[in-house]
Amino acid sequence: MADPKLYRRGDIYWTRIQGRRVSTGCRDRHAALLRARELEREAADPVYAASKAISLGSAVTRTLAAIRARGVAGGTLSMYEQKLGHLIRILGADTPLTALTAASVDRYLEQRRSPDEKASDSTLGKELTAIRQVIKWARRAGLYQLAPDQVLPVGFGSGYTPRRRWLSQEQVEKLLAELAPERAAYVCFVLATGARRSELYAAQLADVDWRAGVVWLRGTKTDAADDEVPILPMLAPYLKRALKDAPGLGLPLLFPFWQNDRRDILRACERAKIPGVTWNDLRRTVGQWIRRTGQGVAPHLIGRFLRHRTSRMAELVYAPLDAHGLRGLLAEQMGPVVVAARRAGR
Repeated sequence: MADPKLYRRGDIYWTRIQGRRVSTGCRDRHAALLRARELEREAADPVYAASKAISLGSAVTRTLAAIRARGVAGGTLSMYEQKLGHLIRILGADTPLTALTAASVDRYLEQRRSPDEKASDSTLGKELTAIRQVIKWARRAGLYQLAPDQVLPVGFGSGYTPRRRWLSQEQVEKLLAELAPERAAYVCFVLATGARRSELYAAQLADVDWRAGVVWLRGTKTDAADDEVPILPMLAPYLKRALKDAPGLGLPLLFPFWQNDRRDILRACERAKIPGVTWNDLRRTVGQWIRRTGQGVAPHLIGRFLRHRTSRMAELVYAPLDAHGLRGLLAEQMGPVVVAARRAGR
């Protein structure tokens, strides 16, 4: 296609777009030609014109509104807000949506990986998922042309491998011994209920119903998070200890916010000479304890106790079996079969 023709009126170059005289606003001929091409493209392609008219910040705001309208859990919405906040911070809220290109995403990833930010590939994978939502919303609204595969990196791997750290009951006792009783109570509550960190800090005394044998956890991460969990006999002693020493007894919240909780727990682990653990590792500890008791509790039941929507997280992250655990469960399951076979062979 031939370039648009230019002519001057005073110091400014003008052109004709679909029969209309339009000013390029440029005094330099080369700049005017580039602007004329842009104007011609906008006139011929309404979607491209629309994507120039909407800012990246507006597109993100509307995407979050669409996600909220789907009724997602508060934790999921918060995750999208946080991840897209980095996009706005780096590329700019007033940047036209057309500037969201493969090149700009590559620059975004480069900055997030820089020594100043040090974002992991696992974190970046979640951020790219959030950016994909913006692209999908804008395309559906007729405001953006490029497909996600034209913008997002090809073959990006998050590098995520599920953590497998968990503690034995002996190791847990060593950890608790290194914490003041009111701090050990936080750990005991998580061990008794499988609560997430945010759910720990939302717990109230009225949430524990000994008569019904349940604890209500005020979760927001998923639609399955806000639910009751049973008080299991093997975990009940930890719950009793948590309630006895909880620093918030008599207050609205049982466990007031513990400043530097993660750091303090890791330091306690160092003193106890056990592997350092996080709050999620303590949830995984609960899953492993339940998985290895009796006849081996099925993953979907552990997933239900930990309030996952499916058993997949229990199978892959919270209660996977290592060779030792598998051997023990197979021995339990196969023992009767072996005895029956021996009897049949007599």
